[in-house]
Amino acid sequence: MKKFFVSLFLLSGIVLSLNAQTIVTSDQNVSRALPTWRIAIHGGAGYRFGNIPAGIDANMRDYLKGLKWGFSYGADVTYFFGETLGAGVRFQNFHASNQAQGTFTFDDGSSRSGTMSDKQDFWFLGPVLAYRVMDANAKNAFYMSFGAGYMGYHNNGKVVDPIIMNGGTVGTMLELGYDFSLSEHLSIGASLSLFAGTLNGYNLTYNGKTSNVRLDKDSRESTTHADLTIGLRYNL
Repeated sequence: MKKFFVSLFLLSGIVLSLNAQTIVTSDQNVSRALPTWRIAIHGGAGYRFGNIPAGIDANMRDYLKGLKWGFSYGADVTYFFGETLGAGVRFQNFHASNQAQGTFTFDDGSSRSGTMSDKQDFWFLGPVLAYRVMDANAKNAFYMSFGAGYMGYHNNGKVVDPIIMNGGTVGTMLELGYDFSLSEHLSIGASLSLFAGTLNGYNLTYNGKTSNVRLDKDSRESTTHADLTIGLRYNL
């Protein structure tokens, strides 16, 4: 995970260096004014990090691997104070699901056959700081943003009977992206983002009863995932 963070920062440095000579300054004559607002929507593929517990059988390992890949979507609004720096708010949701049939042994020693399923959502909501480098025509732009906020967790699952899990933790995000102009106000963009957090516990609802589950250090749940998305941006 540390290598992933380092790679993102190195990539941002390389892109900034390549764009250093194309940044728009106040004394340049450009075909249009720099936009103040950037409204973005995006969607794409996501991959969830975190280790699969040791000592589980091959079928369960394959099942958990199936929950690592999912679909990610979100939106953000950013206000730029000048040519490069801005601030805004970001929402992103990562969804993954899987289902299998089997026979399951419960804590009381009983066994039942049925369906095991998970429909997991990890979402981030929080303020972000943004940095942009626009080309000489004030059209295309490289973006980098960083933020910290709330990362929520919801799982609408089943182990023969329905199970609902809800939790939350502090999350951080880092994103690199590039926008290609389609018209004066509309752009299409691609971005690579990383959302990081660790879940220390959750509320479990099973058979109509809700209990609080606390996770020890070795069993804490990673909510960290990387998303590769494309989307539309509206610039004002």
